Amino acid sequence: MNGCSLIVTKSPNENNFRVWHFPSPDSYKTAYKEFKKKFKGQIYRKIKYSDYGGDASKGEIDGVNYLYYNNSINKWELTCIPTKRIIETNPQKLALWIGNWTGKSNVPRFKRILNFLQPIE
Repeated sequence: MNGCSLIVTKSPNENNFRVWHFPSPDSYKTAYKEFKKKFKGQIYRKIKYSDYGGDASKGEIDGVNYLYYNNSINKWELTCIPTKRIIETNPQKLALWIGNWTGKSNVPRFKRILNFLQPIE
């Protein structure tokens, strides 16, 4: 992800939940506020750019974010692995790969356990 958010919602009295991919809440502030208003009391977890973004001048602008069911604790986890985008200019290396080069970010990775008994917003 690059500036986006993942937001987990669950309607009252339902067994299912939904994970929303929200493009750049900083760029779509009005839409994000409307989303939060619509789902007030139903937001259980989220990952935002501020969770995985770091020093943009060092390429710390991306993150691998995913939902995972942890069998060892019988709970859902929202996990974030911040990554660092590497700008490669060496033509020999560029010829080997067409895409983004990534490396380890200084932003720490984390997991957030979903607790469907307590919404966060």
